[in-house]
Amino acid sequence: MNLHVLPPPHKPCRQTLWRRQRGRIARPRCRKGRKLASPAQTVTAARAHGTGPLPTQLLHWYGQSQKVMEIFSAAGGWYRGRGNGTAALVPLRWVYTRDPQKPNRQDWFFCTDPAQTPRQIVESFAGRWSIEVTFEELRAHLGLASTRQRCRPAVLRGVPWMLGLFSLISLIFTRLWQEGRCRAKPLHQTPCYHKCEPTFADALYAVRHQIWDGCLLKHVLGPRRVTMLPTPLKHRLITYLAEAA
Repeated sequence: MNLHVLPPPHKPCRQTLWRRQRGRIARPRCRKGRKLASPAQTVTAARAHGTGPLPTQLLHWYGQSQKVMEIFSAAGGWYRGRGNGTAALVPLRWVYTRDPQKPNRQDWFFCTDPAQTPRQIVESFAGRWSIEVTFEELRAHLGLASTRQRCRPAVLRGVPWMLGLFSLISLIFTRLWQEGRCRAKPLHQTPCYHKCEPTFADALYAVRHQIWDGCLLKHVLGPRRVTMLPTPLKHRLITYLAEAA
């Protein structure tokens, strides 16, 4: 990675502005400072200079946990030469982290906003896990990837509605769990995936089960026929409907 010292702001002269206006040149050449050492070389030099481990910080990590990590950071301008050498110099901050309990595990983070602190960069990256899980559950269970909108208003309507539906199901399942209505029900297992904690699939099943038991079954069969159903048959019917919906 080619990192350079960021040059001070440069004010173009009148001749350069006139040439730009007349269209004689499209873009001035990139101005860059002296070349910096690579991130790996900088970390190695910091270890040799400090004669010991790098400073550690307690960071927010995956799964709402906290972890002590060695952390080191620096900033510079990322230059990627292309064409006739007129590529832009992108401000960049890089962060190096290492888990003291796993010395062989080293991670590098890069951010194009040098104003961000190393802690903010690492914790923002770790916080993306819940967002990725949300979109994965939306695609798997609510059909986010199967929507076929061809105009902008439809896209702006469909995705927010699905995200709102995901939040609503999560809130209803939380209330049902707090009231003890779904704690006794076994989790849905698959031959290749065994889980010990409920997932969104269990939340979706619990909410469907509650809706079928509370109103839909009475609306489809009628209140009188629902009371005539044997209890085991009623539970089995609601279970099949909640799983297949």
